[in-house]
Amino acid sequence: MLVVFILKSEGKGYKPIATTMSAKEKMRRLKWYLESRTILPPTQMGFRSSRSCIDSLITIINHVRAFFIRGKVTVAAFLDIQSLR
Repeated sequence: MLVVFILKSEGKGYKPIATTMSAKEKMRRLKWYLESRTILPPTQMGFRSSRSCIDSLITIINHVRAFFIRGKVTVAAFLDIQSLR
């Protein structure tokens, strides 16, 4: 909780105003916690800083190439979810 002191309208003293942590701040702290402790796997790209669809594509291409060289098979399933309007 954050407490801010505001000068009273009469100019005599201050009144404390308490604010609770916003949902955005909670998400920022959760994200920091997960990233700092490497809880998420390195292949998790969604909703992470400095990661994009290109990173996911490179990961799957490298995986397929490595398995192809070893004579193994790669199976992948892709799901495209579009919001309903």
